Amino acid sequence: MTKPVRVAVLVSGGGTNLQALLDTLRNSPVARVARVISNRPDAGALQHARRADIPTTVLRDASDAHELFAALDDAHLVVLAGYLKLVPGAVVSRFRGRMINIHPALLPDFGGPGMYGHRVHEAVLASGAKESGATCGAGAGSGACVAAESRSRTCKENVVNLLLIILALQSPESLAIRFSGMTAITGYEQAMTDSLLALLPGSTRDHIGNVTLTLGRGTPKRLIACSLDEVGYVVGNITDDGYLLLRRVGVSRTNALFDQQLEGHRVTVFGRRGPVPGVVAVRSTHLTRGRPGGAANDPPFTVDNAYIDVGATSRAEVLALGVDVLTPVALTKRAERYGDRAGLLAASNAGRRAACAALASAALSKPRARGSVVVAFTVQGLYADTAGLNAVKALQGPFDQSRQVSVPIKFADTAVETVALRDVDALVADIVRWIGGGQ
Repeated sequence: MTKPVRVAVLVSGGGTNLQALLDTLRNSPVARVARVISNRPDAGALQHARRADIPTTVLRDASDAHELFAALDDAHLVVLAGYLKLVPGAVVSRFRGRMINIHPALLPDFGGPGMYGHRVHEAVLASGAKESGATCGAGAGSGACVAAESRSRTCKENVVNLLLIILALQSPESLAIRFSGMTAITGYEQAMTDSLLALLPGSTRDHIGNVTLTLGRGTPKRLIACSLDEVGYVVGNITDDGYLLLRRVGVSRTNALFDQQLEGHRVTVFGRRGPVPGVVAVRSTHLTRGRPGGAANDPPFTVDNAYIDVGATSRAEVLALGVDVLTPVALTKRAERYGDRAGLLAASNAGRRAACAALASAALSKPRARGSVVVAFTVQGLYADTAGLNAVKALQGPFDQSRQVSVPIKFADTAVETVALRDVDALVADIVRWIGGGQ
């Protein structure tokens, strides 16, 4: 089994780009963030890394190549995500072709000494430029451009609004795709709530795990919410020969054939040491040919028939991967766009993810609120008592009005649950109107 590429991320600031990398690579069998390195002990990015159980290192002397080599350890790829120190030449040479620099503006116009953080966006605004964006380059300085993306802005946008655009070009569409790649099994939503805390300035997480953000003040006091969690699985047992057995989490079953989407497909096991790719074994057709009726008389596949192969040959090898009983398991996520102008998005739980993306996008636009509005991303919604939503109401209520957001879906409760991205855009506009007091 090919091991994921080990990525080291160098940071100096708040860590929004780091969190985007953590989100994107969380389910990936191709690459994973293996360590985070900073020149500053107070860098906010280090907290994101620690919440994700990623090893961190704070450099004593950022100019010392030997110290940086030791911190990079066995990393194969280096990403400079808001790193404000020059990388020693020896390190650049060692990682030639394997180092990527992220810059929060379009180069070469807005680069050079002092061009970081708010200063970059202030320079863009002062210049009168009609567009701004982000650039990824191969190398630690002015290396070859890998990609650049821009977005128009009006002269009325202030630095904060421009910064929100640049950080991830966070349109409802891009957030819907990003959220659809995340996994938040009921009771195991922390990774996704970590991402929301990084995405939404001023948001907090309560003792249940809900992430909330309050807009405005005074009365009326209203609540608008989306539910994060999904039906999923956890490891129920590990066989002596290294297979994983599963148990369903969230609800008993959404439909009679729900578990069949697992059979013969790829899954991700979210172990303590990072995601572990696996496959669900398929019963051999050769063993059924000699039986009367063959496979035609076999009952439908259920979770009790699922044997997960992670490439291990013993229980000890499974444990060494950081996988144990109660480790969460989900179908490997890959959001797919299709249809006219790629206007449809298919993914597991696409409906819930798209609704939450619309709510996050609306909150990021900082709409003027009538009274106070609590924006809530709730957990444990699939339990019988909808524990997360009830906790928000108990802790922050009473509310004069509440609303649960949703978008229309097709092919519900399948791996290709589908939403129309135009419906996501329409929901954002509707949420903004609702927050402002319109109906």
